[in-house]
Amino acid sequence: MFRVLVLQALYTLSDDQAEYQLRDWLSFMRFAGLALQDAVPDAKTIWLYREQLTPAGALARLFACFDAMRSPSAASLLWAGRSWTRPSSRPGGPG
Repeated sequence: MFRVLVLQALYTLSDDQAEYQLRDWLSFMRFAGLALQDAVPDAKTIWLYREQLTPAGALARLFACFDAMRSPSAASLLWAGRSWTRPSSRPGGPG
């Protein structure tokens, strides 16, 4: 579910828009870790998830960790399916 919140932040989507885009865009489903046969979270579920994380400050901490992973010091990390992995060495490239 956190990945859905990431998509909302990146594309400035409301809860309703996030639900729609998850149903419409295969790339959004893949990023969120959903298979075609999986149920897409509805707008109310997305809202409830965010509301449960916000009071304890957990949402801010999760986004701080996410932002740290996107920092220049972590630039060698690539999204590969469902986990962060280091890129493999390329011929003629560093590493």
